[in-house]
Parts: sequence; structure tokens; C-alpha cells
Amino acid sequence: MSILAWIVLGLIAGFIASKLVNRSGGSLVLDLLLGVVGAFVGGFLFTRFGAAGVTGLNLLRLLETRLDNVVYRVGFASSRRDARQIVSHRHVTVNGRIVNVPSYAVRVGDTIAIKDGSKEIDRIKNALDAGEQRIVAPWLSLDKDKMTAKVVAQPGRDDIDQTIQEQLIVEFYSR
Repeated sequence: MSILAWIVLGLIAGFIASKLVNRSGGSLVLDLLLGVVGAFVGGFLFTRFGAAGVTGLNLLRLLETRLDNVVYRVGFASSRRDARQIVSHRHVTVNGRIVNVPSYAVRVGDTIAIKDGSKEIDRIKNALDAGEQRIVAPWLSLDKDKMTAKVVAQPGRDDIDQTIQEQLIVEFYSR
């Protein structure tokens, strides 16, 4: 979408939002700002949750394919909190580029690796050694020697080991 379309959409959305929030016309700049932010957020939510398929499964896939979760799943970290820190401290690359955003959504075909300079960090090596008894999710492949992992498929409902009743979450937020 072009910048002009975002501005027009922002003006319309901001004007409607200002009418709903405080019942006054307000300033044009505030309407524009509120609308553009709302349009970006709405567009993000639409692309994430407006995808075809079962909404609950899409939500679980969105959570399961977060970079910090993938780092934990393949055994580069001993906990999800540790995985989040490892990603935030720029120890992880995706397709050869450093990514420091834990919520980054990995896709099928992405290669996740520990950065060359970070392969000697004890915390990562210990987690990888301790993770030997942990089973790598079937939608991921791991090369322990090179400290790389690859996303080979989308996670299915059976691949997610949490006992989450996603239908209850979808019903709650659908009200």
C-alpha cells in the first residue's frame, strides 16, 4: 500500500476513532496519528490472524514459530527465558543475518544458527549438551556440530506439546 493510501486510511480511521473515544472532532494531526497507528496495527493483526485455516491452529503456529521458541526447541537454550536473552544479545542468525528480535517469526526454509563468535559460549554449549535427551520437534532439523537448525515444515497441532485449549482462547476473544 502506498504512503498516500496509508495517510487517507489513517485520516478516516483516526476520525472515526476520535469520535468513538471522546465524541469531539479533535485536531486533524491527532486524528491522522491515531489513524495511521491504528491502520498499521490493524494491518499487522489482519495479516497474522486473517490467514486462511483454523484460527486456533494459526495462533499456536504464530507462537510456536517465534525465534526464541525455536532456539529453545532445538536446544540452543536451557529455557525459553534463556532463549529470549540469547536472541536479544545477538548470538543468533537467521539465514546468515543477525536477528535480535525474540518475536521474529521464522518461516519454512529458514536456517537458524548460532553466530560464529558465540559458539564458544558455555551457556549455549551446556544447553546443547543437556538438550540431548530433549526431542527436537519434527518440523525442525538440527545439526549439533555446526550449531544450525532448519525449519523444514509448518508445525502441526500434534507437534505442539503444550496442553492448550486454543478453541477457548479464540472463543474468548471473538466476543
